[in-house]
Formats: sequence, structure tokens, C-alpha cells
Amino acid sequence: MTKRRISTLSGFLLFASALIVDGVQALVDLLVLIPGIGIVLAFALGVVVDVSACFLFGFWFSHLGLPLLTRYPLGFLGTLVIENIPGLNSLPTWTLFVAKIIAQERIREGTSSDEV
Repeated sequence: MTKRRISTLSGFLLFASALIVDGVQALVDLLVLIPGIGIVLAFALGVVVDVSACFLFGFWFSHLGLPLLTRYPLGFLGTLVIENIPGLNSLPTWTLFVAKIIAQERIREGTSSDEV
């Protein structure tokens, strides 16, 4: 039996982290409702959230042997572009991107065992 690159626990933690990042991004987008400074504040904090997510998932997947820029460049860069478009950045793009990578790796490995 071969060991998975993304274990069940790692997959769960990656997915949960992506959900948290997207949830924080959605909450940051609500700052737009503050008159005057809300738009600037939402944009600035949104960039901080996206840069943090970029480093988090970039290092995490790289540690697992899946460098995002060489293995999944279109998905990674597409996620970054969507996350920087006002209005669209509330969509769960990090969650979808992480789920897609986990699913693709599971299919590529061709196994469905629950190895941790």
C-alpha cells in the first residue's frame, strides 16, 4: 500500500482552512457597508487575507510535494485573480481550488483507502 501525498487528516485540515479563509473574506467584504472608509478598509484587509492564503496554501501544498505554481498554475493564478475582483472575492474560490486539488490527487493516486 502506498502512502498518499495528501492524507485524510491533511485533506480535512486544508479544506477547513480554505473554508475559514473564504469566510473571513466574506466578512471583510461586509466592511464596504461602512460609509466613507469602508471600501478602502475592505480592499486593504482583503489583500491581506489573500496574500496570507496564498502563502498558507503555497507552503502547505509545497510541503506535501505539490508546488502550486508548477503543478496547478492556472487554478492558482485564476483563484488569485478572482479573489482580487470586488464582488467576486466573496465567492468560495479558495475552498473550490483546494477541494479540486485534493480530488485530483485522490483520482491520480487511484486509491480510496483512509490512510492517515
